[in-house]
Amino acid sequence: MNSVRFAGSKEIYQAKVEVLEENLVQLHIDADVDITAGFVVLTKGEKVFGDYADFTTIYREMEDGSVILSNDGSVYVPPVYKVFFAVNNGTIIGETEQTPGTFDKLVIPTVEMNENYEFLGWNQEIPTEGELEKNYTFFAMTRYIPTLEEVKAQKKAEISALCENIIHAGIDVKIGENYEHFSLETNDQINLFGKQYQLASGVTAVEYHQDGHPCKYYSAEEMMKIITAAMEWVSYHTTYCNALNMWIAGAETKEEVNAIFYGAEVPEEYQSEVLKDYLAVI
Repeated sequence: MNSVRFAGSKEIYQAKVEVLEENLVQLHIDADVDITAGFVVLTKGEKVFGDYADFTTIYREMEDGSVILSNDGSVYVPPVYKVFFAVNNGTIIGETEQTPGTFDKLVIPTVEMNENYEFLGWNQEIPTEGELEKNYTFFAMTRYIPTLEEVKAQKKAEISALCENIIHAGIDVKIGENYEHFSLETNDQINLFGKQYQLASGVTAVEYHQDGHPCKYYSAEEMMKIITAAMEWVSYHTTYCNALNMWIAGAETKEEVNAIFYGAEVPEEYQSEVLKDYLAVI
């Protein structure tokens, strides 16, 4: 604590004096006295230790009861904090820049979204009370809602990829007493179906290999069995995929499109004659 005496008074008070800046000093005093009269700080021997006679303007009153004084006539101007609202893919209906002072005076605008966009809410919770202690920016969170045609295109791509993967995964063919697996990647199909030309020439054995095994000779009958099974596998799945695409094209809602999946039973109206023939023997 410091001993202080105010101008025009002989009484000495106990106070806490803090120099904040060249032109600002903070005074903590618990006494009924005119603090704008200017004061001096005294030593124990009541000699002047610090002269603050020209600090006569109340700069700011603090919450703890202390007062900041200035010697240049300046006073505290509280900062003005702002609230900003922003959105992409839409329009803010209302004030996008506000200085409410307190959150209870803030007017939250509405958001008008562009076509095919949905408003999900603000990027952070907007307080409903209390003073602003900084600038705030609230962004509208949005989500794109694909059109029916976009949903159909995405579903067709999904179905096509699954069909291709299933075909490429290949088939199991019983050769003798065992089943052998044959992948049907695009190169495998070209290679395998090319074996028909060898068979047409009248050969009795054709070289080929199952997955993960070395080449060996297959009899003409065995080779034709493999080729036939492969052709049926590719043809069935190509036909089935085509029917699914017809079903997707005819769908009238996104919900109907999203319900379609590879392996689903195709409605009869989208079944081609070829698919009906396949289904008749499955």
